[in-house]
Amino acid sequence: MDLIQTRNKRQALTLEDAVATLQKDGDGKHKQVTETLASIKRAQTDLKLEVQKIRESSNNVKAALKYTDRRVDNLQDKYELMNEQVNILHQDRLQNNLIIKGVVNPIGNPSAVVMSIAGLLKVTLTPQDIVKVNLVKSDKPLIVVTFINKSIRDQILKARAGKSIFTNEIGLGEQRKQIFLNEDQPKGVRELLYFARQLKKVGYVKMYAVNGRVFAKPAEGNSVVIRSAEQVAEMLEEAPIAPNREAEAKDDEEAHELSFVDAAEGPPRL
Repeated sequence: MDLIQTRNKRQALTLEDAVATLQKDGDGKHKQVTETLASIKRAQTDLKLEVQKIRESSNNVKAALKYTDRRVDNLQDKYELMNEQVNILHQDRLQNNLIIKGVVNPIGNPSAVVMSIAGLLKVTLTPQDIVKVNLVKSDKPLIVVTFINKSIRDQILKARAGKSIFTNEIGLGEQRKQIFLNEDQPKGVRELLYFARQLKKVGYVKMYAVNGRVFAKPAEGNSVVIRSAEQVAEMLEEAPIAPNREAEAKDDEEAHELSFVDAAEGPPRL
């Protein structure tokens, strides 16, 4: 009997030890899980703070980019304005010049050609009114004439407005080829004017230059000032009006020579 009781006590102690051991292990694992969860929570909080910092940094970057874009736009506007002013200043040096295009070989005396054109247009012109005449020889030769003042050049352009002049009318052979009289333009204006001719693809009917400024005229409405190649590219991309197929198909000499407005017409209404 005593032996049985002793054995039962031993078994009870062993069971209590086992329960205590399990409880101790459970408490340890619970503590470990709790600590792990707390660590995860801290990491989550840190991550949220990092995300917030990144968002704030992103907002700062966006604001900086917007500010930079505005500065770039302002600088572009200033560049275009300064470039236009340079062209106008260059134009002042060329304001007495007249470009005669469409002449054919053999030309002979270019001064005589100038006098013949003035006579055909009924403009009084004497040799003393001409400072110099330069013949630019090429497959498409042209004459650059400098008058003693701008007024004489403008008289000729005004007299030519609405009229056509042909080579056979001024003694340049029997071939009937049209001659064009234009203002002399700075290189920058000529290049921009040439680039602006692409606007015919989106419905503009005429590109021209007056006093160092380039203009594009739509089929309807007032002319638009063209200040840069970037502006032309934007207008082509936006394409606000239908393509002008008739203008695209037109194949005249001015499509190759750059078209200039008559000085007599003056700047267009904007």
